[in-house]
Amino acid sequence: MMEKIGRLIGRHPWSRLCASVAMAMAMATQSAKSAEVLLNSLEWPPFSGAALPENGATVSVVREILSTLGRELRVEFFPWARAVKTACRDGASGYFPEYALDSDVFLLSASFGASNLGLAEHADAPLAWTRPVEDLRDLRIGVVSGYANTAAIDAAIDAGDWPYVRRSVDDATNLRLLGAQRLDGAIVDHRVLAHLKRTRPDLAPYQARLRFNDRLLATKTLHVAFCGDQPALRQAFDDALRARDVPAMLDAYFARHSYGATSAAALR
Repeated sequence: MMEKIGRLIGRHPWSRLCASVAMAMAMATQSAKSAEVLLNSLEWPPFSGAALPENGATVSVVREILSTLGRELRVEFFPWARAVKTACRDGASGYFPEYALDSDVFLLSASFGASNLGLAEHADAPLAWTRPVEDLRDLRIGVVSGYANTAAIDAAIDAGDWPYVRRSVDDATNLRLLGAQRLDGAIVDHRVLAHLKRTRPDLAPYQARLRFNDRLLATKTLHVAFCGDQPALRQAFDDALRARDVPAMLDAYFARHSYGATSAAALR
């Protein structure tokens, strides 16, 4: 680019001015690109989603943290498996939100929130359990393909010890099946359940039937998974993140967009 601009000089009386302007524009474009951070994400409302206000709660937090570093967030939304697979391609610097995990490929940020993972149940057939792997193994439990659940449940599913598990493409599909009692339960985040019940017309017939079980499977911290070649960005992000009151930022987002109660118990 710069060589082509340089060859313009001397060919026209205005060439030096034109070349200077072109060089300035090229440098400004290059600077803008270097200030931009591209991260992949998924449709996981209310945490992330292309059509959500501010692209979702976690996107709002990550965008604000990056802005304090003078960086602008750009998010590409994909199905979960693709978001992870392409997280370090075509200029992307990682993906989010991700649960805590051990990885040789990605560098996890500090936590910027949490997901209360539990079971959606049908009000006419509540679930009673104390040991999830053993007590739920003979039930029709819905999970989302590619999503992490708990280590013990995922190991049981992989080993074939949950013979009646149902894998679906998204949480809404599981909730429709649960509402029609074609499932006995569905693993889901409590905020996701509340959001889908509030916004999905196809779940309207099941409003009174779908509720959150009173026991949590786990509370999962949420992170940005930065590519392995981005240690400086990860460190800068973590330093800026630790200087902020992230729970207050999330509470402000949910209050701003009228999401109401935040506790899992409130969804019963």
